[in-house]
Amino acid sequence: MNIAVIILLLVAGLALILLELFLIPGLSIAGICGFLSLGGAVYAAYTFLGALAGHITLFIALAIVALGIYYFLKARTLDRMSLTTNIDSQVNLINNQVEIGTEGITTSRLAPMGNVRIANTNYECKSMSGFIEEATRVKVIGIEGNVLQVTNIE
Repeated sequence: MNIAVIILLLVAGLALILLELFLIPGLSIAGICGFLSLGGAVYAAYTFLGALAGHITLFIALAIVALGIYYFLKARTLDRMSLTTNIDSQVNLINNQVEIGTEGITTSRLAPMGNVRIANTNYECKSMSGFIEEATRVKVIGIEGNVLQVTNIE
C-alpha cells in the first residue's frame, strides 16, 4: 500500500510540474502542488520504507522530472503549440496617392473625423476648421500618418 501511494505521488507530481512548466504561465497552484507531491513521495519513502528506499525515491523523483522535461521538449510539443506564422503585410500609405492642395468632397460629417472622396477613392480625414457637413468641398492641407487633414473651401 505504501509503495502504491509513493508511486501515485510521483506520477501526480510529474504531471503537475509538466502542466505548470508548459501550459500554465507563471507560478500557480499546479506547480506548488507538483513539488509538494514529489516532496510527499520522498518523505513517505523515508518514513515508511527506510533511508535506502528514501534515497532511491529521491533519485527517481529527480530523474522522472528531468526525463519528463527532456522528452516533452524532444517531442516538439512546444513547436506545435507556438505561432510560427510571419506577418509580412504593410499599411498602404497615402503619401504617394494624395498631394497637399488636392480637393475633394466629404462623404460623411466631419466632427472632426470623417471621410472624404478624392478621385473616386475614400480616405479618412480630420477637419482642421471645426465641424464640416456631408457633401461639402474640402481641400487637403496636410497628411498625418494615414489621415488627411482638410479644411472647407468657402
